[in-house]
Amino acid sequence: MTDQQRDARPCPPWVSGPQPRLRSYAPTERPRLRIRVDGAWRSATVRQRQDWPQGVAYQVDIALPDPDLGYDVPVIRTYWWDPDTMRAPGQRPRPAATGWQLRHMPGTGGAVLHRDDCPQAGGGHLDKASALIALREPNIECCPQCRPERDLQ
Repeated sequence: MTDQQRDARPCPPWVSGPQPRLRSYAPTERPRLRIRVDGAWRSATVRQRQDWPQGVAYQVDIALPDPDLGYDVPVIRTYWWDPDTMRAPGQRPRPAATGWQLRHMPGTGGAVLHRDDCPQAGGGHLDKASALIALREPNIECCPQCRPERDLQ
């Protein structure tokens, strides 16, 4: 799936377990983002960054369509960070990966799969078919920085 087809994934509110670390932005210092929601790129203002054990999420002010009213209404939503569905205003989309690298992790018996353009990449080069096979192995993990699995869906 390309970034032209995928929407940002909503982050559910915290209910139990480890509470995310929060960083709130003052109203005069809130960064702007473009977020893909409901098939369209929309402007948003960041209220808060949330660092969860499973990733980063951003709480934003965003205007979304209301089917009953027939126009966009301002709402507060939280979305998981994904560089394919969020970007700074004017930023170009990241190209899809064309290659992957499998880096052995000494002493663990495992390896980490990276995109070719990841700064932490290293090791054997793989094509898409080989990368998909590698991901089926129990001792192969995906790099949390470059998230190569997004290009393998």
